[in-house]
Amino acid sequence: GEVTAATQENDHNRLRRDILPFFGNLDIKLVDYNAIDAYLNQLSQQTGRGRNGVLANASLQLHLTQIGKILRFAHRRGLIDAVPALPTLRKQDRSRDYFTPDEVSRLLATARTMQGDTDVIYIQRTGQFSRNVEISEDIGDLIDFMLHTFVRPTDLKVLQHQHVAVVRREQNYLRLTQPETKRHSLPMVSMPQAVEVYERLLARRQEMGPILPSDYVFFPQWPDRAYAITQMRRQFDLVLKRAGLKISARGESRTLYCLRHTAIMERLLNGDRIDVLSLARNARTSVEMIERFYARHLHGEMVVGKIHSSVE
Repeated sequence: GEVTAATQENDHNRLRRDILPFFGNLDIKLVDYNAIDAYLNQLSQQTGRGRNGVLANASLQLHLTQIGKILRFAHRRGLIDAVPALPTLRKQDRSRDYFTPDEVSRLLATARTMQGDTDVIYIQRTGQFSRNVEISEDIGDLIDFMLHTFVRPTDLKVLQHQHVAVVRREQNYLRLTQPETKRHSLPMVSMPQAVEVYERLLARRQEMGPILPSDYVFFPQWPDRAYAITQMRRQFDLVLKRAGLKISARGESRTLYCLRHTAIMERLLNGDRIDVLSLARNARTSVEMIERFYARHLHGEMVVGKIHSSVE
């Protein structure tokens, strides 16, 4: 229960495809720093893999971590006297881009006009085109929901109506209590606009029949939630391409995760004296992660008013 089935499958595939073909015939006692370094060099030179045709350091780190686990297991079993030193890889933070207000408007408008369309998407894993990706009415609400709730795409996969409560006080908001993600389980509160989005979605669902607390909020027609999140990503990718927003002005490829970055960035830019710790806690992340990734594109001119502000 300490790792997910997907993580276990990825570890198995990495072992079978790369690690065993390289180290499989080598005595475990001969697996030292130099052997591991040679393995990483070979992987880094292979083409046709990874997002840009080569494996990034983050992917290489996964291989290095798995080799380390194997060696520590061998040490515990008395097969080696000590765990050898492991090579170190330079950290490369890959921050996703965010959408500007004008881009958000274009994205939402495109999603609405594409409802019911069937489009073609290229699936890199198989090298084939899929011809039956229909743009759901849900995708526009999904985009709007993410922009005002700070949730991760993986939250959408597990989010059920029993995890959503509409709170009406001096400030209206949604209280989200979805299952734990990234070791964070605190409730999240949305921006006021998310209440309207959720109630609009509820009204549409109620036209189809009763809603159960255990029903999924987005794409409930697919009980296989791994397939559901795949469809969310595929449909969003088609909307991005139709809107001309797949590649940002900085040349970065955008994904569903960019909506979360946009929600956090909007608060950093427009929140009135919001403190980063409160924002991080509510978004189920840390101040360090906000500074390293979410606020990476934030610069002084964006918040010149805050920089120039003073206490009267």
